[in-house]
Amino acid sequence: MVLSSCEKDAELTTLKEVNFSSAPDASPDNLILTQEEAEEAAVTISWPKVIFPVEAPVNYQLQFDVPSDTIGDNAWNNAITIEAGTNVLSKSFITKDLNDIAKDLGLESEIQGDLLVRIQATMDRTISSDPISLLITPYTTVIPNTKVYVPGAYQGWDPATADSLASTATSGVFQGILSFKD
Repeated sequence: MVLSSCEKDAELTTLKEVNFSSAPDASPDNLILTQEEAEEAAVTISWPKVIFPVEAPVNYQLQFDVPSDTIGDNAWNNAITIEAGTNVLSKSFITKDLNDIAKDLGLESEIQGDLLVRIQATMDRTISSDPISLLITPYTTVIPNTKVYVPGAYQGWDPATADSLASTATSGVFQGILSFKD
């Protein structure tokens, strides 16, 4: 029979608190978006590196939401989440992508609205930064109608080979000549 014991008590391990050292920064933070600038850079959001107790890669993502959805029991549940990457400390958005985010969250075209943005850092747990505000005036995407294609029985109902009518100076009005077989 063997008996053994240990006189050293176990050491209690605690999870160290981890936070962002400051809020993210957006440049610029007041944007009037236009379709003409759809492919141009609109905003760059940057944030400080989060130091976890263990040296390992940290994954960052951005969350966009309207202020009314960031409070209460369901806070940030309707947020649009965009992956930034591993050990990445900034993310740029082109006008079209930012406009899509604003419209998807319910901001009205041609009216300035408020979006909140926060960063989440994930390693052994996920922590969130304080949110920052972006004032955004989104636009309605206008698809120019320069031609209307007119498929029909006269050409076998094939849209790929249909004749077209050209737009006129009056919006939504097209004119042209179509030839039909006897």
